[in-house]
Amino acid sequence: MTPIAHYLLAAALSGFMSIEDCRKWADKRIEICEKVEYWILDVSMVKSVEELHKAITPRLERERSSTFAPSISNSVIGYYYHLYDEEKLSHDVFLRKAGAEADGGCADIECEEIYEILNQVESSKLEGSELENTIYLMFNNFGENATQEWQHIQKYGLTG
Repeated sequence: MTPIAHYLLAAALSGFMSIEDCRKWADKRIEICEKVEYWILDVSMVKSVEELHKAITPRLERERSSTFAPSISNSVIGYYYHLYDEEKLSHDVFLRKAGAEADGGCADIECEEIYEILNQVESSKLEGSELENTIYLMFNNFGENATQEWQHIQKYGLTG
């Protein structure tokens, strides 16, 4: 089972995918697919991340019990990295968001590692290409995983 609900929730929590995008995603599946899962019908009507979470909870529970469910925190950090890479987040906002997610979730990176970089940036010990390289080395794997998840989101339910 593809942990699509995990992927969708992470994309929405990070802001990479808006709630309107989530509804459009669900609407497309409803329009194209012959048989639509109930939770997708619920997603087509959500108005907030909280409503999205409630709508996909049955699917999340099935994913947790039947497959390896990825860390939502890792995915959220990966989407933050994409937003940073697309220059939609500054490096300090990105590092703060990634640090908060690592601190409050189950990420494969310790928040202290992220906050150490932020401290170096704030004290002007890390900047320019050295900062870019440090961020790339620390977060690129998160970004690559989020890219793969995003591809699953886009294809889910549209192919045989």
